[in-house]
Order: sequence, then structure tokens, then C-alpha cells
Amino acid sequence: MKIFRGWYVVTAAALINVYGAGVWFYGFPILYPALLDEFGWTAAGGAAIASLSRLEGSLEGPIVGWLVDRYGPRRLAIIGAIMALQPFARGDIEGAKRYAGILVLGIVLGGRLGYVIFYNFEYYSQTFLEIFKIWQGG
Repeated sequence: MKIFRGWYVVTAAALINVYGAGVWFYGFPILYPALLDEFGWTAAGGAAIASLSRLEGSLEGPIVGWLVDRYGPRRLAIIGAIMALQPFARGDIEGAKRYAGILVLGIVLGGRLGYVIFYNFEYYSQTFLEIFKIWQGG
């Protein structure tokens, strides 16, 4: 008996979901106290940071939805995989470092944005240009 090809897709999606749910939803409470201790956050501050990660999906959702409608999910998945893996596949160490640098930059800018919005919004709303001084932390 031949197995329908779609069941392989369903199985792969289920395994990805099990991994994602296991690490993020069920693994996060295990790491949460350690994160609070490491960064000196209050419980409210840690919850705000975790909420920011949820906010990211809601902000990028409409853009990604439009791209999927226009170009299709397969094409976007292929483009994303090529963009993410091409420096590694070519053995381009400098390209891989550049890619890692872009990731770090995104993390730093995202952290700064969270700091500005959640911890010191009143100050930064009055001194807008101070937001761009990422070397001051946040």
C-alpha cells in the first residue's frame, strides 16, 4: 500500500510543532527564573520581554501574509532557506560572519526598542534622537 504524499507533509509539520511547543511553551518556564536572575529583571519586566516576542509576530503577520498571497508559500520558504543558508553552503566564512552580525544587530535593535517602549517611554518620547544611541544599553 502506497502512503499518500500529503501525510509526509502532515508528519513533518506535526514534528516541527511538537519541537516548537516543547521548547517555547513548555521549556520557557524552566528557563524563566534563570533569565530573571541573569539579567536582573523583575517578573513584570521578564513578562514584558516575552510579550514583545509575541508582538513581533503580530507586526510581521500582515506583511508576510501579503507576500504569501502574492508569491505563494513554497516560493517564500525556498527564498528564506536560500537566504539563511547560502553563506554556509558556499563555505563563505566571511558571509556567515556577516549573517551572524545581522542577526546580532537585529537582536540588539529589538532589545533597544523593547527598552525604549516598556521601560523609559516617557523620556524617549520627549528626546526622540536618544533612541538611536544603542551603545547606551537597552
